[in-house]
Amino acid sequence: PMVVYALLGAADAVYQSFAYWLMSCAAGGSVRKTVQYSACYKGIQSLGAGIAWLADLNGSFSYRAQGIVALAMTVLACVPVATTISELPEEPEKEQGGLYEPLSVNDQQDPV
Repeated sequence: PMVVYALLGAADAVYQSFAYWLMSCAAGGSVRKTVQYSACYKGIQSLGAGIAWLADLNGSFSYRAQGIVALAMTVLACVPVATTISELPEEPEKEQGGLYEPLSVNDQQDPV
């Protein structure tokens, strides 16, 4: 069971990192939009956790049904993500010594 928990934790970390990366790409260079997207994401995530807790409270909603609902909601959430990914712009051209390409050892000046 511990291996399964470790794998679930790793999968959750990958999923969360991908979600934040997608939000930052969709926001472009705007920090304000990135914060707004992140706040909306965390709010919806907390709402889902609260609903899951309430569904488990009285025991009338089986674990299998909870799993099916969670899987269906995850698959449905992938639809707008797929359209967002397809609409992202291509990477800008890389410039020598710019933000995207670090200077090589030969490009640095020797200290005097």
